[in-house]
Amino acid sequence: MSRFWSIDSPLMNGLGTIADIFLLNIIYVICCVPLVTIGAATTALYTVTMQITRNEYPAVTKAFFKAFKRNFKISTICWLVFMAVGFLLWFDFRIIGQVDGAARSAAKIALGAVLVIYVMVLTYVFPYIARFENDIKNTFKNAFMMSVAHFPFTLILSGLTIGIAVLTFFSGRTFAIATLAFFFIGFALLAYVKSRLFTKVFERYE
Repeated sequence: MSRFWSIDSPLMNGLGTIADIFLLNIIYVICCVPLVTIGAATTALYTVTMQITRNEYPAVTKAFFKAFKRNFKISTICWLVFMAVGFLLWFDFRIIGQVDGAARSAAKIALGAVLVIYVMVLTYVFPYIARFENDIKNTFKNAFMMSVAHFPFTLILSGLTIGIAVLTFFSGRTFAIATLAFFFIGFALLAYVKSRLFTKVFERYE
């Protein structure tokens, strides 16, 4: 029984991990408020969650802001690129909605393919920056190549995000519950779950 309550017991380690994820989520939400910092905050989030999955037991606040500062430039540039491309995709989908005939179907297929690639690269970029050092061009290139090379993992990772998004906007009630959950723990918990898969992928390249 004393072992059950000891500081190294599975129970205490689990409670410690939950506390770290809770604290990490609060820091992440605060750092995302300026919007332009979402990329750097997401990279820092994955830096810490991957450390947790590797049982490195980081000092959450210190590790987060160290990664936030170290990767701020490249993460912010990548985030701005994703914002710009995302806006263009949204705008293009609205435009083709006003087109008739075969051209509309062809345009939808082409844009759909671009959207799939967009989601695949977005899934990997910030965890990749959290784990590896590279320039912007090779960061996008390697994120895409990894997403293709490990497509089953990519399906799971992307499916988690898309599935949660669909559930969130399913109704007003689910939106309210999800908003509350994400404010306190959701972002960090999702990153932690994903980090277990990212760690398996990245180990092959280290």
